[in-house]
Amino acid sequence: MVTINGVTFTNRNDLLGNSFGNALDGNTSGDPSYDPFLNTFNFGGGASTSINIADGLLSLGGSYLVQVWFTDLREQFNDRVMTFGDGQGNTQDLEALGAGLGQFAIGRFSATGTSQELSLAANGFSNAHITGYQVREIPEPGTLLLLALGLVGLGVASVRRKAVRLTAERRPLTA
Repeated sequence: MVTINGVTFTNRNDLLGNSFGNALDGNTSGDPSYDPFLNTFNFGGGASTSINIADGLLSLGGSYLVQVWFTDLREQFNDRVMTFGDGQGNTQDLEALGAGLGQFAIGRFSATGTSQELSLAANGFSNAHITGYQVREIPEPGTLLLLALGLVGLGVASVRRKAVRLTAERRPLTA
């Protein structure tokens, strides 16, 4: 298990049917809890496939961020590129080697149902690959406003308590 952005991941081997467990090929990110996540990827479904993400936990019309990872540092496959998309023409390419370990992309979407389709296309090889994904809800502006007002209220209360304490300390004691 690994925690990323406050979310705990457990490797799943059922996203595309097959799993491979040496994607780092002996390399390390320097984070012993992140390496196991990066070291395993799922593959299968041919060169172009899709998976449903969020397991029915989305709210219709809600705004979400999706983050996908692709890592395969095996030297003989260093030219691999995966294209991830939303099925509506919005795509992002991730190179197996890229600029370092744990190549990822982040996209935003509005839920059209309780799950969302994520398209995967392998460029130059026969099976789609994915290291993992994460879906996070984007708080509505009203929620953020309430949070901000609550923080301001706490700040004002703290200043008032401090002012009362200072006033009490300055008063001379009378006998």
